[in-house]
Amino acid sequence: YGLETKILIAIVTVSVLGGLVVFLEREDPAVVNAMNHMSAANATRQKAEALHRVERSSQTIREQIDLFSEALKEYQAVPASVTDYFRPASEKAREIEKAIRDLKETLPVFRAEEIRAFLKSHADDLDGVKKLVAEFRRDFPGHPEGVKLDALVKEATTVKPEDLTAQYAAVEAEVDAFVAQDRFGDALHALKSFADAHPSSAFAEKAEQRIKET
Repeated sequence: YGLETKILIAIVTVSVLGGLVVFLEREDPAVVNAMNHMSAANATRQKAEALHRVERSSQTIREQIDLFSEALKEYQAVPASVTDYFRPASEKAREIEKAIRDLKETLPVFRAEEIRAFLKSHADDLDGVKKLVAEFRRDFPGHPEGVKLDALVKEATTVKPEDLTAQYAAVEAEVDAFVAQDRFGDALHALKSFADAHPSSAFAEKAEQRIKET
């Protein structure tokens, strides 16, 4: 044969053998198993990441945690014997473990904010608020936000509206005096202190609005 023919035969032979090797690898049960786990893990991880584009709430965060946990199990199920898949699966597993930890830290903070928002818009539904706080305590035992929520409920049940009316009027007078003296920092501090001390009252919203105006 001529040189060009020999080269052509060599290329064809290598291509056929290479394809045969790939075919045999894909037929290997361990490889097929690894591919299936990787495919399932990647699909579930993408669903979890897509939730970042949805409006954030405690519900979407819970869904993310569940999806990431499912993907993690799939990555961890990739056989160590199939190194070409095991190494990237292990790296993805470490990334997802961190993502789950971060989400679990964020979840109670989001939930506490939602309960505060509910209390502001449903000040008359103290039973509903107490139920939400009890659920928070059950889901996140010992979390610092639970103590703050307990304080909100206590305030809502003990402080009389007429008492806050007088207190807020005094704060407004103090703020007016500070503004007249160009002491805006002191004015903002007085308003913020009142809002932080009575976050569940309607006057907290007034204080926050005055802060924006000041």
